[in-house]
Amino acid sequence: MGFSYSLDRFEGGRVVSGDRSGLDLFLRRRRLRLGFFFKGDDDCLLTDEAGELLIYEDGVPRDLVLHGVDESSGRTFGGYVGHSHLTPDECDLVFDLCASTGLLVLNHQGNPTFIIPAGNHALAQLPTDVLAEAESNGGREIAFVDNGAQLLAAMADGMERFIAYRDQVLSGRGPSFGPASTATAAPGAPGTDAGADGPRPERKPHCPPESARRDSQPPASHGKSADKLIKRPKL
Repeated sequence: MGFSYSLDRFEGGRVVSGDRSGLDLFLRRRRLRLGFFFKGDDDCLLTDEAGELLIYEDGVPRDLVLHGVDESSGRTFGGYVGHSHLTPDECDLVFDLCASTGLLVLNHQGNPTFIIPAGNHALAQLPTDVLAEAESNGGREIAFVDNGAQLLAAMADGMERFIAYRDQVLSGRGPSFGPASTATAAPGAPGTDAGADGPRPERKPHCPPESARRDSQPPASHGKSADKLIKRPKL
């Protein structure tokens, strides 16, 4: 069980590859390398210049996995994090990666589901059902962020809901609802690295809109201004 999100790029409502040349610049600027530890595919992890995996402060390896970095693999270039700690340095790193490669954050916990760093996506690039849902719920599905601190703020409430849900599951109380239905922590709660470790019983995660993982037609004009469809996290 982990707080998770993926990194994707959309064009005309479809998932496409991020900017691989931007990845090269990101790695050089951060003095990082790609480590290939998975047999049979091109999934890779970030390492330092010595080839050592990046780790959290508690010693757990970061599981930011990138895929499709080699165009010859035939896979779209993107990534995912299966057990986020949602720490400031993690969010700074992910924001920088996304700003460099044109990827957005697809938050599996929802509210918001689509987090757009550094304005690298226009609303028209997203799936049509995402725009429709954003219009119906006051824009809670889409957020624009300008730095790592705003990225953390956008997902902090979801982390608190996830931790409450996980603790109920592990305590044996067995809630009949998912993380998105539990009580939200007080506004302004800081990011935390709780929730990433310990036993991980299987559960069905929040599912992002179906079109996030399938082809769809380019979105029609939604007749709303961007300001009415998005929210900007407050620090």
